[in-house]
Formats: sequence, C-alpha cells, structure tokens
Amino acid sequence: MRLVLLVFAALPLMAQTVVGPRVYPNGTSDPATCTVGQWFMRTDLTSIKICTAANTWSSISGGSGLTTATQTITFSATPTCTVTASTSLMVCKVGALTGNITSSTLTTTSATNPQTIMYIYVQDGTGGRTVVHPTNLLNACAPDLGAGKTTIITATWNGTNAVATGCATDANGLLLPQTAFSTYPTCASGTAGMVGSITDSSTTTQGATVTGSGSGKILMYCNGTNWLVVSGSGGGGSGVTCDDQTVGFATVAAGGANPSVEVALTAFAGIAGTTRYGQATFTEATQFSCGAATAVTVSMGRTGANNSEMTGLIPLAQTSGNFTPLNPPPPQVTSTYSLFLNFVTTGVNVSACTAGSLVVKICHY
Repeated sequence: MRLVLLVFAALPLMAQTVVGPRVYPNGTSDPATCTVGQWFMRTDLTSIKICTAANTWSSISGGSGLTTATQTITFSATPTCTVTASTSLMVCKVGALTGNITSSTLTTTSATNPQTIMYIYVQDGTGGRTVVHPTNLLNACAPDLGAGKTTIITATWNGTNAVATGCATDANGLLLPQTAFSTYPTCASGTAGMVGSITDSSTTTQGATVTGSGSGKILMYCNGTNWLVVSGSGGGGSGVTCDDQTVGFATVAAGGANPSVEVALTAFAGIAGTTRYGQATFTEATQFSCGAATAVTVSMGRTGANNSEMTGLIPLAQTSGNFTPLNPPPPQVTSTYSLFLNFVTTGVNVSACTAGSLVVKICHY
C-alpha cells in the first residue's frame, strides 16, 4: 500500500474587503499645509482637492465648484444683506414683507467681480409693500405688489455696484425697473432698440423726444438717435393722454418789468408734429390780481411771435373760478416743438401780479 503525502503550499491571503463608504479628510476651507499626494474634500464646494505642490491644493472634481450662500433676512424696514466670501452666488431672501422697506443696505466688502447676487422679496397676504433698494444695487425693478407674490432680482457685482441683469415675478407681464432718465445711456446706434421705463420725463406725448427733469412716468424706446415716448401715464384705451399744469402769480411776476412773460408747459417739450389735440381747459382757480392792470390775458402756442396761435387771447382776472374749454388746432409744423403760455398785462408790468393761479389741462393723442 502506497502512502500519498499531500503538501499544501501556503496560499496568499485574499485582499480585505472594506464594508461601507470610505471617509476622506474634509472641511469647508483648505488646510494651511499639505504634502504632494494628499487628498482633501471641500464640503462647501462639493469638490475633491489634491495637494499638487507643497501647501498648494488643486481641485480635481466637482466641476466649477459653484456654490450658493443664502442669507434669510427677517423683515425690517431697514434690512442689511452681507455678501460672504468664497461664494459664486449670493442669495438675499427678505420675507415676508409685512411693511414697506424704507432703506436697505448691501454690504459687499467680500464680494468678487463678477459675482452674482440675487434678491428675493415675498409679499405678505396683504401685499402692496414697497421697497427702496440699496444704493449700490442699480437698475433693479420694483417688487410685484400683489399679495403673496414673489420677486427675484438677479444682479452682477462689477467691483463697484451690483447691476441688475434680470427680474422675475409671479406677474404675467414684464416688470421693468423704473428709474431716472439719467441712469440710461445716450441713445445712439450702439443702443438702438433699447427700451426703458423712467419716472422723470418732461413729456408723456407719444412719439416725443424724451428728456428728464419732469414728473412723467413713461415707457421709452431708443431709435438709434433719440429716446422717444412709447406710452405715458394718463393714457387710456382710446390713446388719448391728458396732462395738466398749474401756474401761480409768482411765476408770472417773475417776468419782472415787462408787459408779458412766457411760461413753458413742462409736459409739452419736444413733442412730435403729428400730435393732435382733443381739448384744452383753462381754469382760473384763484382770480388774478395784477395791481392797476386794465387787462390780464393768457394764450398758448409756440415761443416768440407764435405764442397765441393755438388759443388766441383768453381773459383773466374776470371772476374766481373762470373756466374756458377749447379745441385748439395744432401748429402747422411737422418737426418737434414745445408749447408755452404767454401772460400779458395791460397798463402795468407782470411784476405787479400779487395773486392768482391758473390750471391748464390739455388732452392730446
């Protein structure tokens, strides 16, 4: 009988299986020191970094490393949002608006160019809450005033200001920022097609050339040469717009030692030659008194010798509450022009006027 001896060679041990996820060293800021080959996970950037040189970390995953920092601000009439460091998107959420924001502050000490900054406003169940934006947040739209409505303003920090680049709301229309005319660039070929909404237009006449220093709220359009009125406050579905202006005796008396003085109608500066007039009313709200004047009149037209072409002479200082309705013909011009009132006193200079006020209301299309 043979004896068989089996000899088993030593077998290598199997690699140990790790059960569960492996945990990398991690944190929200890079370690101050490292040696080449070390790994580190940035939990705030959702990326993995590797030490590529002494004390130098480089990202090898996580895309661009974009992250969002959100500051939720409890309602206050004077809220402050502070931009934090190392963020690509800064969100300032103010809610719910239970009152008006009368002033606000955007602190940008840690902001980087071109960092995106977003403001979110949420109206309460009442709505109608207005907001005064930070002075360094430019061209931002006014929040939707509807109850419960949300407005999102997106801006880009350019190193000096956060310039609004978009506005989204719950409304069914486009909400443009309403700002002063001076905030817009000069209309030229490079800005042709631009539209804007301003609060200080000197005219609301459709097609008229826009200038500032007035009180008209309008939508305007740059045709490559001039800013033109698209539509203005006071207009209705018929396309008729009505503007009014009050002229007091002090304005007339400021004409000094002269028998007449022209007063500009601020809403009718640079209006289009195609403008037509529906009606004009002249109401002597307070009776004029100009000393020893034997007659006081007012008329409307272009400056100079044409200053009565649209109305002729209208007598004043007759009775308190004098009311004169007219259907004035437009001047026979095709270019732009401006309208003036011409006050005339007979027997004395206009400086003798010590009382009186005239309200002029003109409807046009």
